[in-house]
Amino acid sequence: MRRFFVPLLLAFLLTSRPLIAETLKPTDDGIEIEAGSLGKFTLGYPQLLDAGHKAAHKLLGKTPAGKSATLTYEGGAQIDVTIGDSGKVNYKIGNAPEDVKVIGWEMHIPIAFNQGGKWKLGDKEAEFPKEKPANPHLYQGHAPALHLIDYEGKSLEIQVPENTFLELTDNREWNWSIFHFRATKPFDPHQKELALTIHVAADGAKAQPLVDKFGQSTREDWPEKVHSLDELQADLASERSYYANLKPPEFDAYGGLPGTVKSSACKRPGFSMWRRRTGGGCWQTRWETPFSTSDCAVCAPAKTTHS
Repeated sequence: MRRFFVPLLLAFLLTSRPLIAETLKPTDDGIEIEAGSLGKFTLGYPQLLDAGHKAAHKLLGKTPAGKSATLTYEGGAQIDVTIGDSGKVNYKIGNAPEDVKVIGWEMHIPIAFNQGGKWKLGDKEAEFPKEKPANPHLYQGHAPALHLIDYEGKSLEIQVPENTFLELTDNREWNWSIFHFRATKPFDPHQKELALTIHVAADGAKAQPLVDKFGQSTREDWPEKVHSLDELQADLASERSYYANLKPPEFDAYGGLPGTVKSSACKRPGFSMWRRRTGGGCWQTRWETPFSTSDCAVCAPAKTTHS
């Protein structure tokens, strides 16, 4: 019996997903989720919505204390929030007015998740888009949970009640660099309690690097990107050849082109001067006095070449 139990225990420890101790705390803004290196999130307090999913009764008062909070709404509704074991968040709803037809929750997701982060809702899984997508609605449908996965394989899971409609949106469509999560559930006046469960876990999979051994992004490609050491050495040889054959013009001790004043017959009668670039490798110079001005243009020698 002992010989069988020990290998079984080892197999379980090696294959199970290690849990990370998440910290859940009621605050003035909602349930704060301290998820370690995943970041900090705030799941907003429940919204009381009408049949058109518009706010029916505003949240008036919030009194968070320890692992619980009491919420009061317009119309006399009250929700008691308690955080239990294993990441379970309970909502006890009382005195809800008749026009409350939907309960809603919202949460913002940092835009940094577009750097290798993924999301999963139901049977659909995808990376967060790096650039603003053509369709800002990444997901709309029923699912049992939202999963957020960062590039290290760590994940945040929010399990929602049955028959909850979930939406994930890229708010860059409206010039707001944030991802937005929304959950809405039809309100049953006979169901006085609802619960969400929040977990943070480490997948155990090897983290995918964001940069390669040449210091380049692993999530993008471009024509000049180096893919091998041979390519890098070839680029170095090409660059050395370029500079070895470059023949720039000679400059004097002051950084000027020797002989250009004499060759252009420029006059310098004044006390002050300014210069500006005119294009075509030329500079216009103006000398000014109280009585006159003198202009001249000096261009780079035509012999400036690269062979």
